[in-house]
Amino acid sequence: VATQINQFAEQMSAEMRLKDSDARIRAMLESAIDGIVTFDLGGIIELVNPAFERILGFDADDVLGKAVSEIIPGETIVDRIGDRKISTIQNVLDDLKAHNYSDRELIVRRADGTLMPVEFRVSEVVLGTRNFYSGIIRDITERKEVELRVSEFYSTVSHELRTPLTSIRGALGLMEGGVVGEI
Repeated sequence: VATQINQFAEQMSAEMRLKDSDARIRAMLESAIDGIVTFDLGGIIELVNPAFERILGFDADDVLGKAVSEIIPGETIVDRIGDRKISTIQNVLDDLKAHNYSDRELIVRRADGTLMPVEFRVSEVVLGTRNFYSGIIRDITERKEVELRVSEFYSTVSHELRTPLTSIRGALGLMEGGVVGEI
C-alpha cells in the first residue's frame, strides 16, 4: 500500500511539474514582443502568439490551419549580404536544408494591405519523432526608418562638402597651372 501511495504521489508531482512547465511556456509566448509562429513540414500554421497577431494584424482564428506562405508571402527578401531577390517563404524553407536556420528580412503584407519590413527567422525543431518549424517575426520598421535617415544625412553632408571642395580644388588647379603668377 505504501508503494502505491508513493507512486501516486510521484505521479501527482510529475503532473504538477508538467502543468507548471506548460503554464510557463504559455506565459512566455503570451508576453513575447516578437511574433512567434509554428507550422508543420507542409507549411500549415499550428500556433501563433499575440505578438504575431498584433504585428501582422491577423486573428489567430484566421490563420490557424492555413499555409504560412499565404499569411507571410515574403514579397521581397533581402539577404544579410545585401542581395535582393523576389522570393517566397518556400525559398526561406529551402534554405533550411543548407543551414539549421534561415534568418532574412522580408517585406510582408499585413492584414490591412500595408507593407511592412520584418526580420523573419525560421528553424526546424525536432521533438521526439515529430519535426516542425518555429518562426520568429520582428517588426523592423523603426530600424529601416533610422537607416534611411542616416543614409539621407550622409548624402546631404557629402553633397554639402563636395561643392566647396570642388571649388577649392579648381582654384588650386589654377594656381598650380600658373594662372595667378608664381607662388
